[in-house]
Amino acid sequence: MIEKRYKILCSLRGGFCGILEEMEEKPYRYLVFDLIFFIATIGLCLLISPIGLKDNHGVSYYEHYGLPLIPYAVGFFAVAFTTFLVARSLPRSNHKIINLKYVLYAVSILVFGVLATPDYINSFFNWAHILVSSILFIIEFVLAIWLAIIELKDKINVPLVLLLFVTGLLAFSSNINWTRYLFTSEVAFQIIFFFILVRTARKVKLFG
Repeated sequence: MIEKRYKILCSLRGGFCGILEEMEEKPYRYLVFDLIFFIATIGLCLLISPIGLKDNHGVSYYEHYGLPLIPYAVGFFAVAFTTFLVARSLPRSNHKIINLKYVLYAVSILVFGVLATPDYINSFFNWAHILVSSILFIIEFVLAIWLAIIELKDKINVPLVLLLFVTGLLAFSSNINWTRYLFTSEVAFQIIFFFILVRTARKVKLFG
């Protein structure tokens, strides 16, 4: 019985190590998974409760309710965990890769932080949620500028960064109730960000 359990653990460990080895070869593929999984889980939330699209509470609207909370939590956790694994798999080959490694670690922790600070509990959690979300958006925007202006400045990346800025501005104005497009702008921002990250990393072989 003990030997059987040991073999199961070894096979699980081997599978996990195999995933990490594959990440070292093609890390951007797992960022594609992040993007697709994020869209799928948010889409499922909308399917269960379409009112979240109109409510000016952003994606966090779905952490308030029973059934939509499941895909919401699974999606955020999967994105945070996969981004963490991608960061962990990056080599320390040069300063550029090392900097990207730590930025992706920060993105991973902040995505989990958004999930771990439900804003409906009390005022402290509400402000913590806003703070974590704001820092996440700022880091992602700065990283996108670096990728699109310094690493791969072309006719696709530059307009995408401008669009990212517009969606970020729209999210901010919705947060302070000037507009009511928080959900749409938040989702659009994340999709554009991950698209810039994956596209640039693949084109310029940023991951080695």
